[in-house]
Amino acid sequence: MDKEKLKKLEEKIRDEELIEIYKDVIKIIACSIIGAIIGYCFCKDNQYVPIKGILLGIACPWGYIVIDRISKFLYSYLEDLYHLVCLCTVGIYVVIWFIVKVYISAYVGLVAGPILAICYIVKIKKVWKKDYSKEAEGRYYIEYSNNIKRNNTFNRNDVVKNIDIPIKYEDEKYYCEMCFKDISEEEYELYECMCEECYMDIHTDEKGNFREDYYKY
Repeated sequence: MDKEKLKKLEEKIRDEELIEIYKDVIKIIACSIIGAIIGYCFCKDNQYVPIKGILLGIACPWGYIVIDRISKFLYSYLEDLYHLVCLCTVGIYVVIWFIVKVYISAYVGLVAGPILAICYIVKIKKVWKKDYSKEAEGRYYIEYSNNIKRNNTFNRNDVVKNIDIPIKYEDEKYYCEMCFKDISEEEYELYECMCEECYMDIHTDEKGNFREDYYKY
């Protein structure tokens, strides 16, 4: 394997993971700024202490993360009840519940905010220190083989000489590189040398969204 290309792939994978973390942090900070402005305006118009409104506005998005996770956990057990209440109140309950969540989040965020901020800092440091050599090796063959197909500058023998991963021939069986299940050649090529289940699992982020540019492992 080309060590320089492998190093660039490691950096690329690290950057992709960092970008996702930075996106989440930027979204929360943006919401905190908006919340601070709303809190300040509300307190000013109602003759309350502005600093309290600003602090609660900043804390609200951080607390909402915690409250939202708790509510989703409860929803998994009380889904039928939730739908029943929403149906009986013609959807008004959804609005009321959202307002309650925001109100509670403002106070929860005063405690949860600093903790979550520290967690994000620790998470970023871990990403910088994490060894991505195995992930890079896994993607090396994929990107290298794609370049070969696009450029048509290498033949099959060139690939065997330049990379350490063995090439599968037509008479060979194909196995998923994650769970080692016997799969078809079409599935092997379509899902990056994996079965469909493992491919979907690897490219599904923590929020349950499928993304081709995301790698869980």
